[in-house]
Amino acid sequence: MAHGITGFDHAIVGVNDLEASRDTWRRLGFVVTPRGKHIGWGTANYCIMFGANYVELLGVVDATQFVAGLDQRLREGGEGLLGLAYGIADSAATVASLRAAGIRARDQDLARELELPEGTVLPRFSLVHMAEGILPVLPLFLTAHLTPELIRRDDWLVHPNGVIDLSAITVVAPDPPALLPLCTQLFGEGSCNLTDSTLTVISGANALVLMPSEEAESIHPEMDDSAGQAATLTFRTADLARTALVLEANGVPFVRALDHTISVAPARANGVVAEFIDRAL
Repeated sequence: MAHGITGFDHAIVGVNDLEASRDTWRRLGFVVTPRGKHIGWGTANYCIMFGANYVELLGVVDATQFVAGLDQRLREGGEGLLGLAYGIADSAATVASLRAAGIRARDQDLARELELPEGTVLPRFSLVHMAEGILPVLPLFLTAHLTPELIRRDDWLVHPNGVIDLSAITVVAPDPPALLPLCTQLFGEGSCNLTDSTLTVISGANALVLMPSEEAESIHPEMDDSAGQAATLTFRTADLARTALVLEANGVPFVRALDHTISVAPARANGVVAEFIDRAL
């Protein structure tokens, strides 16, 4: 892949009540990790881990500290998809590659506290930030894990709903064809496919789908771009029937499309559509 990008690393979902969001995603059938706290910031998170990527539930826990504008974003835009991180192996090499391609970039090392039963550990990351607004419809950055063994445990990867990974993300964009040159520059020739007004960006085993609101709403009627960033997170599951049983047992309403897709509305998933598809698709 261009610039060492390997695929989705994690999607960030902004939430108003962090503790309540943990319960929301447990009802969706996911295992949620212990809480993480960003060092020196007033934000914290819970994560839903898969083998190659994860979902981060991000909330404000101390508004008197630096929260990077999250409080204002939640007030003005509501809950929902805040950003998307792509995985890389070497931040220095990626920064050099991006700069050579004419993309402004810088790296930054960060750590967060992860509150485990046996004590707090400090997962460390190296982030690559690109030019502000490189993808106007969705904040993007890149991340390399410096301590991957601290954020993935076997018991965090086996979810009652059968989900095995975050496969795709669909985002509403006003003019997807206009984003083709930028996406090609970032993800490389052959990674971007424009079909009518929908732009699909393939990275590894993942797809970022950018489509206008009228088309997105016809495919995902639950999507609502009246506030925040309308988005669908698509999860692959090993057993869709099992997913349905877990949702039913937990009292979570869902919509079934034919025999191979289940969707949960944003009101039940912190502002995003949670879509479940059979892994064979």
